[in-house]
Amino acid sequence: MTTSPALLCLGPAAKGALEVREVPRRNPAADEVEVAVQAAAVNPIDVRRAEGYGLRLLSLLGAGKFPMVLGNDFAGTVASIGARVSTFKPGERVYGLKPTSAHGTHAKQVLVKAAHVLPAPASGDLQALAAIPYSFVTMWLAVRGAGLTRHNAAGKRVLVHGAAGGLGTLALQMLSAWDANITAIARPETLAGCLHAGATEVLDGNKQPFASLGRTFDATLNFATWDDDLAPRLVTSRAASCNHGGPIGTGSFADLRSARMTQ
Repeated sequence: MTTSPALLCLGPAAKGALEVREVPRRNPAADEVEVAVQAAAVNPIDVRRAEGYGLRLLSLLGAGKFPMVLGNDFAGTVASIGARVSTFKPGERVYGLKPTSAHGTHAKQVLVKAAHVLPAPASGDLQALAAIPYSFVTMWLAVRGAGLTRHNAAGKRVLVHGAAGGLGTLALQMLSAWDANITAIARPETLAGCLHAGATEVLDGNKQPFASLGRTFDATLNFATWDDDLAPRLVTSRAASCNHGGPIGTGSFADLRSARMTQ
């Protein structure tokens, strides 16, 4: 049996300690791609999982037993492919998103369904690519949950709270491309970046908290704190929230594929 190194999380009993260990390495199944990982993102959800977040639910999915390998995002090169995989060849640069499991992407080698892999540009920073998939899908699900699509967003008044973070910045860029009228709330030192990313208007969250906005929006996206969902004076037709952990699962990778095709 061959092995390869992986970063194992020992779990809440070990206070989230991490340890590099050799883990078994198997050949890809017929519909899988084996990727030699060059970069893998660490998201807030990984920190939460290390603390035991969602353990009962994830145990039902076979992803709740420690030690485990965390991580969902990856970028690297194809090492080998399954018998039915025709979309990729060994040596190709790829990136993607592996659904939440106990065998995540914080490893030297990762096995993932071919449907969850996308070709990477021939040049460019794989580390930057590895930071995109999980955050993008999380943001995409929130935008969709707020009822916004590229077909109906033009001219809509959209409030984005926590606009300067990873999810907020992605949302600003996408909604701006869809011609939405975006009000961004963020810290004062990040307001210029929000405008650059596509916000129409920026508000200093320290001076004008979320709860004090006495106006109507067509949709809101809250990427900041859950408490602000209780804002009594904010009127919206649709709202969606996402805490810093993100969803326990990753949604469908089709969301990322669909977004790529509709931008």
